[in-house]
Amino acid sequence: MNERGHEMINETNYGIAKKESRPDFRLMGRRILAMSILVMMLIMAFQAVLPKVAAQQQERVLTIAMGEPIDSANPFVGITDNAYIFFGLVYDYLMSPDEDLINRPNIAESWYYMDGPTAATTGSNFALLDHNQTPDDWPLGSIWQYNISHDIFWSDGVDLTADDVKWTMEIQTGANFNTYWAYQPYTRWMNYIEKVDEYTVRIFYADFDTEQPFPVAFGGNLYIPIMPRHAFEGKASSFLGQEWSGIPAIGSGAFRGSANLEAELIAKESVNMVRNDFYDFVDPADDERKGLGGKYNRTVEIDRLVMKFFSEESTLSLSVRTGDTDTGEIQAGTYLTWIDDPNLPAAVSTQVLLSPTAYSKQVVLNDYADAAGELNPLRLDPAVQRAVALATNKTHIKNAIYKELADPGYGLISPVWPEWYWEPDNSPSTFDVYNETGVSIYNYTKPQINVMDYDIVTANEILNAAGYVWQNSSGKTVRVAGDLAAKRMKAMFDTDPGSILGKELVFEQVVEQEVFEDRQVGDFLVSEWEKIGVWIQSGQGGHTISLVNSATWNLLIYSYTYNTMQTYWSGDIDPNYLTYVASSFSLWGWNEFGTTVEEYDNYYLNQARTFDYDERKYWVDKCSEWMYLSGSVITTVYPKICFAINNESWEGWGDWIAHPGMTMDAFWTENPLWWKLQYKEQEVQPFPVEALIAGIGVVAVIVAVTAVIMLRKKKKIQSMLEEEEEGEEDLEEEE
Repeated sequence: MNERGHEMINETNYGIAKKESRPDFRLMGRRILAMSILVMMLIMAFQAVLPKVAAQQQERVLTIAMGEPIDSANPFVGITDNAYIFFGLVYDYLMSPDEDLINRPNIAESWYYMDGPTAATTGSNFALLDHNQTPDDWPLGSIWQYNISHDIFWSDGVDLTADDVKWTMEIQTGANFNTYWAYQPYTRWMNYIEKVDEYTVRIFYADFDTEQPFPVAFGGNLYIPIMPRHAFEGKASSFLGQEWSGIPAIGSGAFRGSANLEAELIAKESVNMVRNDFYDFVDPADDERKGLGGKYNRTVEIDRLVMKFFSEESTLSLSVRTGDTDTGEIQAGTYLTWIDDPNLPAAVSTQVLLSPTAYSKQVVLNDYADAAGELNPLRLDPAVQRAVALATNKTHIKNAIYKELADPGYGLISPVWPEWYWEPDNSPSTFDVYNETGVSIYNYTKPQINVMDYDIVTANEILNAAGYVWQNSSGKTVRVAGDLAAKRMKAMFDTDPGSILGKELVFEQVVEQEVFEDRQVGDFLVSEWEKIGVWIQSGQGGHTISLVNSATWNLLIYSYTYNTMQTYWSGDIDPNYLTYVASSFSLWGWNEFGTTVEEYDNYYLNQARTFDYDERKYWVDKCSEWMYLSGSVITTVYPKICFAINNESWEGWGDWIAHPGMTMDAFWTENPLWWKLQYKEQEVQPFPVEALIAGIGVVAVIVAVTAVIMLRKKKKIQSMLEEEEEGEEDLEEEE
């Protein structure tokens, strides 16, 4: 019974399976065909759409290799060139130079100068001034008007107006002048800033000390970053100059910092700059193109700009060579190796040129007589200064250290600005050594272009005549001040002869340890100056230069507590910037040299207030000539900058020699390079359709095999059922 029942259950189950599982071959074929067609349609859609989607998602990244990190994101504190490049990406000046270093409109769409009566009749209220309230007191050129561009926005979407310009200038003047030192060549002369209306600002210029109205020829070259007043509401006027970290960096330029800017600045590995959405956009309210880029038709294709920092030049140059970065400054030695390298990648090119910022290098003897500390006063003697200058072989420095990739140096203004550049001529130039009564006891005359040339013989003659005698002391072959030198120093600087007599010509030379070329120059001068009895000695007493970090260097140099040092200078395209440096007006600020010479100050003042180009050029030349002949400020070379470019991702770099304003280090905001670069669309990897088809084929085979197995299984079941039915029929017949 149980066995029979079991057989009946099985039969029933088999019967159900038989009814529900009977294969329909036509239906199965139609399903497989439909599935295949669907898969092929999806493949065709992927082929058409995926490459376009990938292209749309392709981020256009420009990566710049840099040697030194940004020292501060605050444009009133940072001093390195790379910091200024950062400032130029975020902020804007009223005007900025184009690719040929010619000023063009920027935040200010126009500007011009006027006199007091004109200002009085066109909206200025002189009663608001603290002094010189009579319009006639203000001569032509002492008042400049700046017309601010409309429809410019900060990167947070707030309008940029005259309020921002007025506030930016005001916080740097008056009582805050010494707090805000970064732009003093301009702000020293700003006396009163007036907002005429929402988009008009007037600046009244006067002497900082006397407050007498002063016409300024540089009023059309105010290279000062304009800051967002609304971002600093409630802060003290000195906040930006003393406390602000530079975060958040809200500017009107093409880029802004990423959300990680603060952490990136601390890490000093790289800084990511992203597109400023309010730089160039279409306003949906009126369908007009707005923002600074929109107003002047400056379209930037760069989605993200990465400033990547390297501690070693070898890894920096390799990154450009391999395409990890797109461009970077390389050393002269690397450049010379690359140009002869047959394996240099075809995508890599180089450009070598004088920096558009008039980059120059100096060796300096501290000329500040009232410096604190135990400095050697013999550094002040004009005879010592001239002798040291003649013992400084500029030709060797140019050829051996800078690999001939430099021009000989004369003053702070380099040949990159031909309209302001000066070089000595063949007119005779004489140098005299005077005794304590002012009588010339020695002189030499040469053509001016040769009078400062390397000349060990003449240098020794000068020191002999000035009263410095040779003496061997503690292993040093050095000169010491004799009786004549002590008397001369008394006459010139009122120094105690007893403190001078027997004093050695021993000087410490302070050099930034991070600057490789300065270290080489210093090591070279150790042996060269020894030839005239001048001994370079480190702070630890060794016959070598003193290597210090940047912070220590700044502390020593700007407090004038050094004997000799090395430095560099670069500046804006108007000569007021660099001629200001050596004037007494910049003492305890920009003046690293300690020079306080009335003759030079007069040259500087005349260039600052002279509008006629030829006349102003004369005074600028006098400033350069004075520095060349001074002896205390020795401009050795104008180095050429070597840039490497990898062209794999970007094109449109341009010819930087013909157009120096496109150079990467042209940091005056709105560098034309950024909007002339064009991205090369990178090849998108095709969607792996073949692999998909192969996969579908495998699936189809699996389905087919499964169908066959199921069919075979079905047939087997059917056969078993048929056999069972036949067996049952035989049993019934037997019964």
